[in-house]
Amino acid sequence: MKRFEVTTTALDDGGHALLCPAVGYVLGLPAPGHVLMGGEVLAQLEVLGVRHALTVPASVRGRVAAGAGAGAPLYSAAYGDELLRLEALGDVHDAHGERDADNVLSTGPTLRAPMTGRFYVRPGPDKAPFVSVGDILEAGHTVGLLEVMKTFSRVLYEGAALPARARVLNIVPADGDDVEEGAPLLEFEAAD
Repeated sequence: MKRFEVTTTALDDGGHALLCPAVGYVLGLPAPGHVLMGGEVLAQLEVLGVRHALTVPASVRGRVAAGAGAGAPLYSAAYGDELLRLEALGDVHDAHGERDADNVLSTGPTLRAPMTGRFYVRPGPDKAPFVSVGDILEAGHTVGLLEVMKTFSRVLYEGAALPARARVLNIVPADGDDVEEGAPLLEFEAAD
């Protein structure tokens, strides 16, 4: 699947407007409140019956605030149309202005689910896991499987925003957990 990187416009409040890079139908835009990170697949763009992945530029991250297509399952867009607005990430405060430690988003590097499905960390019940905490990952390394309607797809460590080598710090879902598109799968740090 070919990838298109969305274009962006910086907003005065520190956020970004994400703009459509071509004419077509946009499928699966995230709803307000969803967090997007650079390099992540944002949605799919169908152009003349062919679907392409829309990705977030590596330098952009934020929480979906609004936009013409926010949360819409199908959105018809022209070149340059605003798809979403992202508000800048930062500390989250409660109604009294106190820092709410339970709702602060981790801004460390994370590998996220490319689609909704059931995540498996091992190729079979009696097999060793694809990755373990402390393992070093390089581009193309299989980190798990996602099952959708009895079809298994490999989840690979890849993406322009990810370091060339990384050490696994945490495997977020348990083996066999259901995950939503964009949910964190692995937390990692750059490795030398």
